[in-house]
Amino acid sequence: MNLSDRVLDAFEGPGVVSALPGYLRRNAQVEMAARVAEITEWGGVAMLEAGTGVGKSLAYLVPAVMSGKKCVVSTATIALQDQLLEKDIPAAAEIAGIRVEAALLKGRGNYLCRRKAALPGDRMPEWFRAWVLRTPDGDLGDAPMEIPPDLRPRIAGDVLDCLGTNCHMFQECFYFRARNEARRASVLVVNHHLLLCGLAAGDLVPEAGLLVVDEAHQLPEAAGRCLGETLSPLMLDPVIDAVAGSSMPPEDKEEVLARVRSAVAAVEAITAAGAGLEEYPLKEMLPELDGLINLCRALGERLSVREDTAGGAQAAHTLAQAAGRVAEMEGSDWCVFTEKAGRHPILHGVPLEPGDALSALVWDSFPGVVLTSATLSVAGNFDYYSARLGVPPETVKEVFPSPFDYPSQAVLAIPDDLPPRDDHKALSEYAWKVASRLASIYRGRTMVLFTSYRNLELALAAAESSPVPGIRVMAQGTMSRSAILESFRENPEAVILGTGSFWEGIDLAGELLQGLVIDRIPFPSPGHPLMKARMNRLEARGESSFTSLMLPMAAIRLRQGAGRLIRSSSDRGVLVILDGKLESGYGKLLQETLPPFRRAGLNGAFAFAEEHAALVGVSGVEAKE
Repeated sequence: MNLSDRVLDAFEGPGVVSALPGYLRRNAQVEMAARVAEITEWGGVAMLEAGTGVGKSLAYLVPAVMSGKKCVVSTATIALQDQLLEKDIPAAAEIAGIRVEAALLKGRGNYLCRRKAALPGDRMPEWFRAWVLRTPDGDLGDAPMEIPPDLRPRIAGDVLDCLGTNCHMFQECFYFRARNEARRASVLVVNHHLLLCGLAAGDLVPEAGLLVVDEAHQLPEAAGRCLGETLSPLMLDPVIDAVAGSSMPPEDKEEVLARVRSAVAAVEAITAAGAGLEEYPLKEMLPELDGLINLCRALGERLSVREDTAGGAQAAHTLAQAAGRVAEMEGSDWCVFTEKAGRHPILHGVPLEPGDALSALVWDSFPGVVLTSATLSVAGNFDYYSARLGVPPETVKEVFPSPFDYPSQAVLAIPDDLPPRDDHKALSEYAWKVASRLASIYRGRTMVLFTSYRNLELALAAAESSPVPGIRVMAQGTMSRSAILESFRENPEAVILGTGSFWEGIDLAGELLQGLVIDRIPFPSPGHPLMKARMNRLEARGESSFTSLMLPMAAIRLRQGAGRLIRSSSDRGVLVILDGKLESGYGKLLQETLPPFRRAGLNGAFAFAEEHAALVGVSGVEAKE
């Protein structure tokens, strides 16, 4: 019996009922599991889009564990990693009737560096010193109190100053110990960054038979960060720490620190050179980059003769290598640009299209690869992500639709009396008007997604001037994302105003979220240097940057945002999108990417909300205009 047949039998067997009480067969889930089984058994690459509610985690985990092959699962979020380890992998093992050893390998920066923690100096609180002495695994996430932000980079593992096997504490290293233990697991869970960096370094279980990339739509962005380079003055902090904590004579310290200050000044001049410019003047800055390389090499050689400054030497050499790679990024394959982050600008060198690198680095490293997400296609077309991910032409591409009955569960309204799209104040006030009405009907349980902080702040001002009695307003920027979500789950009699990260990765199922407002079609900003470079490259090839880039990105982002509303088969709700462009031209394609909500006018949407609220018993707050 082949693996596909065994998997199909497992989904009909007693293990399913035992692992998932109340389980109802989902055809899309079983079909997806059969497809994963084929890839696992025979090899190849598959892009499998799984709609909300399909249950994609079990669809790939059951065939993975039944195959007997080592499997690496890469995700983009900690939340999904926790779900896999705590819930989904144990369930898959029970369904398959197989004992499974699973492990989570976090990035180096999540572990305590024993060498750095042992450096002299009074920089650690007493409670942290006590924890360092008793922690069994060095996982900084398990510290009993929040680690001070200025302390964490000084005691955490960091590729910048990691000495690897040259470290005198290598045998006791928490990170390398965790990595060695993880190698023995049959299912290894990592994040996208660790997957790519580990493969590039040649030390992440390349012998695994199956790679599953969950949340695969985020892999290109992770590839840009991992396969590119960054320059920042903060990269010299490990050098300063190493010198300051050493037993070097005071006069030698001053001499070395003078060199470090020169290197910091050189990095600051390099990063500042791109401020306010559409394109970084890389050619003109090559002499400065050469100067920084020489400074850092000399600094590294000066520090490498001492054991207590070896970490600083490694950091200096790492910075020299990064500057050297940036200097080689001339040409149409790279985008070099600066961004302000805190007090310091950062220089980024990013590949415009990481597909070729991903092909050589990832897809060729595993016999079988499954890329999955709820958003991999635009109206069923995989072209956009196929190009971004660099998958081979013979890649299997398939959509497994959501089992939800969207037309009966939710209503979509696009108002016909919207203010002009470029009148941000009027649009934001309209967004609050709609949100406050939904919040009145649903007794909170409403979220508004904005395409910019400006619109969010304008809506917040409108909310403050026209509050809904008894309903809290929680706005991104005034509270952290985690604090907002925790507070909302404890008491959903509130309205969330969010942008950025609130468009995806938020699961507020059941009666928590019932009203959702989106202010505009979420087109990416064409003014960002990376976006502009990608657009220019497409136009130079004779392609339309709007059709090939801007529109697919907007469609995927819009679907991610809309996907926050209906998270289970029992959810009900109203989605209101405040953009008339959805009704004409390219808007038709955008609508095709959305779940098939029932269409209604704005008053019809409010009527649906009132009927539903009364049915489930959440109404009671004033629900009039």
